[in-house]
Formats: sequence, structure tokens, C-alpha cells
Amino acid sequence: MRAVKAEAGLPLLSDMHGWQQADRAAEGLDILRMPAFLCRQTDLIAAAARTGKAVGVKKGQFLSPEEAKNILDKGREAGNERVFITERGSSFGYQNLVVDMRAFPILRGFGAPVVYDITHSMQKPGGEGKQTGGTPPGSPGGRRPPRAVPIVRLEGGDRRFVETRSRDSAERTLETAISEPGQLAAVESMMVAAVTDHVFVDGGHTIDFTNKGFEALDLLDS
Repeated sequence: MRAVKAEAGLPLLSDMHGWQQADRAAEGLDILRMPAFLCRQTDLIAAAARTGKAVGVKKGQFLSPEEAKNILDKGREAGNERVFITERGSSFGYQNLVVDMRAFPILRGFGAPVVYDITHSMQKPGGEGKQTGGTPPGSPGGRRPPRAVPIVRLEGGDRRFVETRSRDSAERTLETAISEPGQLAAVESMMVAAVTDHVFVDGGHTIDFTNKGFEALDLLDS
């Protein structure tokens, strides 16, 4: 992990699966993540929290948003306030996940940031018989009109992760962000906020890569 981080120059996060791995994982990772099926393991969360690193816990699809408060409490009891929750869908019958949008204000009400994993939310666990399927058309594709998600709404969110699998889709994401006059300044403002107020990543070359993002926006805007 340390070698990857050194070569890429990026903050690094990865899952851990046993409390014995916490100290070793913290040597190379900026964020320690807990798998959804282990999100209630007290010893695992406490060990990760005691490292002082940011801890991201994936909310299990069997867990209600109210129950997620217990996860945050375990981290705080171990002396770590930098624990956050990832919402990734809830089981809805067999081989299906749905996202209850009411969960977000409930989770934010516990005083920790919330990450929305859109990609996982599109899964259909075991939906292809011997393997997991998904519903890609269920996620926004191509260029979305900015009016559908006003910039002020994006600015008010905790963090919005968009996973792209190709250069074309990454470019479309940026193009959509600045496709209306006056959007560029708002996007730049969000990027500055992300690099200056994000207490969950305290290492790596965040500023360098934000500068690269500004350069990309300048090119697109021109």
C-alpha cells in the first residue's frame, strides 16, 4: 500500500477485515474502510478508530439508518470523531436493493458526513444466478441538464462520489458541471472547499490534484 501511494501520489483508502489488520493498514492508508457485512463488529471498528485515521463504514443493506448511530458511537468511544457512513442501498426482497432517500437526513443528523455509493446501489445481489448483476440504466447516463441538480444543492451536500470507467465519461462529468454560464466559479468554489475543509484526508497530494482539476476546467471552459 505504501508503494502504491508513493508512486501514485494520491490519498489511499481500502477495506480491512479483521481488527488485527488495523495498525498495519494505518501505516499505508489515509482512510480505513469497513465492509458492509462487518459494519456491526465492535472490535473491528474500535481497532480502526484507535489508529486515529479516518474510518469509513459501509452501512450494511440489512441495517436501518437509525441503527447506524451505534457505528458512530463505537468510533467516538474509541476517541475518534473522524468516522463516517456510506449509504449503499437496503435489501428489498430477494436480489434487489433500493435507496431510501429519507435515510440521508437521518444519518446526517448524527453529526458525521455521509457518502452515497451510487454504483453499489445499482446492484442486484445474486441477480444473475451465480453472480451479482446490476441495473446500469438506473444511474444517470450521458449529459444531465444542470437544472435537474442545482449547483446550490451540490454545494450543500457532504460529498458526492462519481465513479467513471473511461476517459470519455470523466470528460462528460466535467462538461456537465460547467455547461451553464456561471457554473465554473461555483465548481471551483466546491473544489476549494473540498481541499481546504476535508478533515478526513490529512495526507497525500490533495492540493496538487486539485490544481490539476482547475487546469482541466480551464481547458473545458475555453
